[in-house]
Amino acid sequence: LMVVTTESMEPTLNVGDLIYVKGVAPTEIKVGDIVTFKPPANYMGGTLVTHRVVEVSYDANEVYFRTKGDNNPSIDPWLIKPSDIIGVQKAALPGVGRVFLWIHTPLGLAVAGLLLVVYLFWPNIKENLGGFHEP
Repeated sequence: LMVVTTESMEPTLNVGDLIYVKGVAPTEIKVGDIVTFKPPANYMGGTLVTHRVVEVSYDANEVYFRTKGDNNPSIDPWLIKPSDIIGVQKAALPGVGRVFLWIHTPLGLAVAGLLLVVYLFWPNIKENLGGFHEP
């Protein structure tokens, strides 16, 4: 499962969509498929990318893929090797990933931390709250 974090695939995939990516054999990937992959190390800082395959090419018995974001004006400047592909997008749940994106914000981390503390100390809190009675 992956969360879409940029607008590069809009309107097909929007920021906050949760996508299911399944590994497949390179021979099963065709033009039009949406793939998640590791771009070359000097691009995107190692962040995974989800774009559409726009070309499949062969060179010396090796297959390569060209990709493009649906919302991007040009084709990505790299060739993707099969070993860099994580998988093909098989399903999407619109907006479901927004929760995961929110948790990575400062406010989301604070709320998650507070909930964790309350959960861990709930037996003590409950016991202390139960100890106060009106005369």
